[in-house]
Amino acid sequence: MITDDDLATARRIAAEVVQKMGDKYWPIFEMVDAEWSRRRERRERLGQCLRETSGLPPGHND
Repeated sequence: MITDDDLATARRIAAEVVQKMGDKYWPIFEMVDAEWSRRRERRERLGQCLRETSGLPPGHND
């Protein structure tokens, strides 16, 4: 399994490759960056949900 730290490192390396070697390598950066963004969004959404006082949607009266 690829850890979040591994993915962050790969993202930085991919960005450096694009900068040094050109746009030919952009698709690699795009793929790694998209996965990094998906994971970050998931963490943020989970954290937001867990910080709420109730896991119920607004207006739900259970």
